[in-house]
Amino acid sequence: MLYRSHATLFLLLFLLFPAMPAWSSGGIYDSWLDDAFAAEGPGATVILVRDGEVLFRGAAGMANLELAVPMEPDHVLRIGSITKQITAAAILLLQDRGELDVTDDITKYLPDFPTHGERITIAHLLSHTSGIFSFTDIPGYWRGDLIRTDHSVEQMIGLFADQPLQFPPGSDFSYSNSGYTLLGAIIERVSGKSYAEFLRTEMFEPLGIADTQYDGLQVVNRRASGYQHNSDDQYVNALPISMTHAYAAGAILSTVDDLARWNAALFDGRLLSDESLSAMTTANRLTDGTMTEYGYGLYVRERDGYRTIGHTGGIHGFSTSALWLPDECIYAAVLVNLEDSRKANELVWRLVQHAATCGEDCER
Repeated sequence: MLYRSHATLFLLLFLLFPAMPAWSSGGIYDSWLDDAFAAEGPGATVILVRDGEVLFRGAAGMANLELAVPMEPDHVLRIGSITKQITAAAILLLQDRGELDVTDDITKYLPDFPTHGERITIAHLLSHTSGIFSFTDIPGYWRGDLIRTDHSVEQMIGLFADQPLQFPPGSDFSYSNSGYTLLGAIIERVSGKSYAEFLRTEMFEPLGIADTQYDGLQVVNRRASGYQHNSDDQYVNALPISMTHAYAAGAILSTVDDLARWNAALFDGRLLSDESLSAMTTANRLTDGTMTEYGYGLYVRERDGYRTIGHTGGIHGFSTSALWLPDECIYAAVLVNLEDSRKANELVWRLVQHAATCGEDCER
């Protein structure tokens, strides 16, 4: 199976040592983390795993500035669009069970959605090739009142349903949060469960992923607060957002430990069939033959000679990045409680590169 020989070892070892501490302080990974995140500012949680061995698990900065709570590796943060791979896996799980097919027209499950005479498939939604307008591109959306107002799934779909298609389905790539809203609605329609309940009962609980959940109004133990910079470059609390907007495109809370467990289970084949995992991790081809860099819920790229599979996330107060090198069996995740995607992306790449080249020494 694709990646399975490495991933089985990754899963078994990681589950044997679910709370394995980082190497002793003072190592190179600690120094990178401390350089990137000041002790008195918003912080980050980090995990780096190679061949099932946790090379580094750490944290820096503050989880809450007002209460002076230091960030710890097990703090829970919003993961933003890393959620999309979870939504994509949920769709593919339903396909493996024979309850839908990604080649199905979306109107089979959402008969009232206007497709403007075009055939839009579930696969188009998964791969951002549907041409459906992203509601996050509504002028003023990110800083206005709309994003703070709770919406039902039907109301969210109403924000973009009547917008014209940006291009014929399959002919181009355009990142669309609307597509993942529709995928959430399809999961609910097919399963008869809410999106949150389906993830919990059919994925998270069976996989032993205990700290990952849909972000609603519940009290969450060890939740980190989110921050942003104001015009004077000072830290302030992040603007409010209704997570009904993020929904299946970005409303999940998690820890770096759980993300590593998720990645292990996904690539070990515990969740999906070989065929579905292959589709999820293969870049899509447009109708003119052009290749995208996106599978289903995951970017699939080559960088500096490495095959990489992963995703980033950005949501009010948080920036995240998670990356898997399948050939090297290396995984890293960085969760930051500050709107600063540069730090998360740079650190996650630095971590996987080092783990790929440091041999047996690394942090020992």
